Amino acid sequence: PAKALDPAEFIKANMRLAPVPSVPEVRLYQAHPGSGLRRLLEPDDGDQGEAEPQPPYWAYAWAGGAVLARYVLD
Repeated sequence: PAKALDPAEFIKANMRLAPVPSVPEVRLYQAHPGSGLRRLLEPDDGDQGEAEPQPPYWAYAWAGGAVLARYVLD
């Protein structure tokens, strides 16, 4: 059986820490096509050398959250 990936270690190793658009005070680890984020969900997928066409929709900072953060910070 494949070893389970530790989500925190995987995110730190494979995602980019970057400011959220419109809220540069907030920095998040962000997925990108080469991050391999789907490996957290499907570790035995077999195509680990290939880049994802697009990270999953839930891997992005959503506009509503950014607007709320901007409101709270201001």
